[in-house]
Amino acid sequence: MIWETACSGGWSAWEFQQFQDASIQYMRNTIDLDDLEASARFPPVNR
Repeated sequence: MIWETACSGGWSAWEFQQFQDASIQYMRNTIDLDDLEASARFPPVNR
């Protein structure tokens, strides 16, 4: 029963690699930590 159901559908590969821009995926040390924390805070900090 399970084998017939598995064979009735279309084939798709399991090894999916999503291509992403690594330059925006990780935090770099280009922003001052105080500015970063202030921008992530709620309610916003007025500077």
